[in-house]
Amino acid sequence: MSAMKSHRIGAGTIILLALLAALLAPMAGRTEGQDSAQRPTGATPGGEAPDAPPAGEKSAPAPRPRLEYGNPLPGKLQLSGSFGEIRPRHYHGGVDFRTNQQEGMPILAVADGYVSLVSIQLKGYGKRLHITHPDGKTSVYAHLSELTGPIRSWVKQEQYKQKSYVVELTPEPGELPVRRNDTVALSGNTGSSGGPHLHFELRDEQGYQLSPYGNGVPYEDSMNPTIRRLYVYPIDPGNFEEATTGRSTHHVKKRTLRGRRVNWVADTLRVPSIVGLAIDVPDPVNSGSLTCNIHSMDMVVDGKPVFHFDLDRVHLDSTATADGHIDLPIRYQSGIRGQFLFTLPGNTNGNYRSRGQGLIRSRKGQVHHVLIIARDPAGNADTLRLVTKGTGKNTVKPMRKAQDTIRWAQGAMVGDSIYTLSIAPGSLLFDIGYHAEHLHQRGGTRYATPIALHKWGVPMRKYSTLTLLKHKVPERLKPHVFFATQSGKGWAYYSQAWWYKGKPYTEIRSFGAFTLAVDTTPPHIAQLPGRRICHQRFKGNRTLELRVTDSQTPIKSINGLIDGNWTLWEYEPKTQRIKHTLDPEHTAPGHEHNLHLEVIDACGNKATLECPFHW
Repeated sequence: MSAMKSHRIGAGTIILLALLAALLAPMAGRTEGQDSAQRPTGATPGGEAPDAPPAGEKSAPAPRPRLEYGNPLPGKLQLSGSFGEIRPRHYHGGVDFRTNQQEGMPILAVADGYVSLVSIQLKGYGKRLHITHPDGKTSVYAHLSELTGPIRSWVKQEQYKQKSYVVELTPEPGELPVRRNDTVALSGNTGSSGGPHLHFELRDEQGYQLSPYGNGVPYEDSMNPTIRRLYVYPIDPGNFEEATTGRSTHHVKKRTLRGRRVNWVADTLRVPSIVGLAIDVPDPVNSGSLTCNIHSMDMVVDGKPVFHFDLDRVHLDSTATADGHIDLPIRYQSGIRGQFLFTLPGNTNGNYRSRGQGLIRSRKGQVHHVLIIARDPAGNADTLRLVTKGTGKNTVKPMRKAQDTIRWAQGAMVGDSIYTLSIAPGSLLFDIGYHAEHLHQRGGTRYATPIALHKWGVPMRKYSTLTLLKHKVPERLKPHVFFATQSGKGWAYYSQAWWYKGKPYTEIRSFGAFTLAVDTTPPHIAQLPGRRICHQRFKGNRTLELRVTDSQTPIKSINGLIDGNWTLWEYEPKTQRIKHTLDPEHTAPGHEHNLHLEVIDACGNKATLECPFHW
């Protein structure tokens, strides 16, 4: 009978964990296909320390000082997202700390250091600050509402120099020093954020994002992960694209066995010759946090470790493999992250160690005893034991009728008279039987035939170039063209269209339906009720605020002049607001002034507002 302890691990499992640790060390490198360049600096292929340098050669640099980090927020740390969570096309590179659903909480430097980067973008991290520390690590603070003190003054000065709200700034080392517990910013909700919180990261000098919990910024984690579901996948080694078809789902139930609370799925699972497993295993962390992701997974078959995955760190070059770690169709359909205990052929992420890709192979009648262990960063664990018995049947999943077979390691150029799609080597995580169709019967736009490229649920770790060979865009409208993707029953903005030799192209990171559309409608600028600017008289501290919207495409740039001089207007797309705080350094108080504002969208359409005001 499959069984598992639901809370604490007993002595027998502790012994098994020790055996697992000992056996993992000599395990044959990393997953098949792992790029040796992703080994930790200084490691040799066998994992031994490099030889000491011969006499006369330069010795290694002095070790970095070991720092004691503080918390990036005052009070108890509560999580809304954990390190390494599987997000669309990336592993979450930090921890999301809750800020009581409000903005403006003080953000504290976790250690002494200096500001090494300030980035202000409309998407992604939004307002982001990097602080480099004497131990070589860099702390990252993102989705900020405001910077503070000398940092804020320096950034504002640089924005005026560049005449741009959106900036990427790298001050000189030591130019903006900070001390531990200095308030360096205020929390916010800028960029691609779903609500007010602090996104916090630690990075090292080799390009790795590090688990904050294991690198000096711990938080209370007193609750065990919970294995809720087991997924079993019949595998055809020649067709991983269809791996998720034919899956069986087994709900893990709690029951009492000989006085112990255990996990249970079935007495014996009858399986074909080759199977892969996956688990749904959320981690509740603590009473003030939302459910998060686990830190590591191990699978032991007949006492031998065959699979290990951990999130001690994630390399920035490997994060795009995240879609290959989970069952994407389940993720899209239900939001559940079924995490694979096996590796896809093209998944070269260095966070895996496995034998035979973690697949379980069985002859007819052969029985395997399987132990699955899931841990959180604090070491709290949940385990699941199960027994499988082989049926002796091979799983054969013929490649679906395809126009081209694309090998993941080789890539391809595919297409027809309507389009071409250039897929670089290593973009896919397994071979696919590629197909596409023209969507003549499904509407779209009059400027190009809509193209449905392959199918959703197939991960793509690199950008591919889509070029439309035939279009009906008049020359005068080319500056206003954009690529649209199917969204529900309609079409939504996907990206700007670039042109090469008269053909529009774009870069895509997912399969789907695409076409061309045209936007010739300018944005709309509106004054807010009770906060009008034009023909108004203001005194004292004053922030000017307007609403800007666009019906089809994103806002690309905002250019505000007061009395002919450029002024800094902040823009937050989620709220559709732009604002400028009047200050005597750039606008003389006690005078009549003229505001001239230009707002341009992604297709070059421009809206203007011009009017006087007194301040």
